[in-house]
Amino acid sequence: MARPDFFRVVGFSKCITGTLINGFFTSLAFAPELLPLSYLGPLGSFLGNLVDNNSVGLVHLWWFLFGLHVAEAALALRVCTDKGIRGGAVRSLWFLQTVFFGYFSLEMLFDYHPDRPKQK
Repeated sequence: MARPDFFRVVGFSKCITGTLINGFFTSLAFAPELLPLSYLGPLGSFLGNLVDNNSVGLVHLWWFLFGLHVAEAALALRVCTDKGIRGGAVRSLWFLQTVFFGYFSLEMLFDYHPDRPKQK
C-alpha cells in the first residue's frame, strides 16, 4: 500500500550542488558584474565573452531552464498521483522541491516503489 505522506528531502550534497549551480547561472544571467569571472581561467573568459555578446540569450536560456523545472515539478505531481501519494501538503512539498532542485528531487520520486496489494 502506498504511503500517502511519502516525502524525502534531497541529500545535502545534491542540495548544495543544485543551489550553487542555480545561483551561479542566475547571477550570470541577471547580474554578471557580481561574479569574479577573471578568477575562473579559460572558463571565466568563455563566460565573460558569453555575457558580453549574448546577454539576452543567457536571460532567455535562464527562463527556458526555469520553465523546464516547472514542467518537471508538474511531472512530479503526476508521478505522486500515480504512486498513490495523495496528501496535498506532501504533493506541494514535492512540487516545490522539484522546482528548486529539478531532477535531483524527481529521481527520488521515480525510485519510490510503493507496495502493491497482492492479487488473489
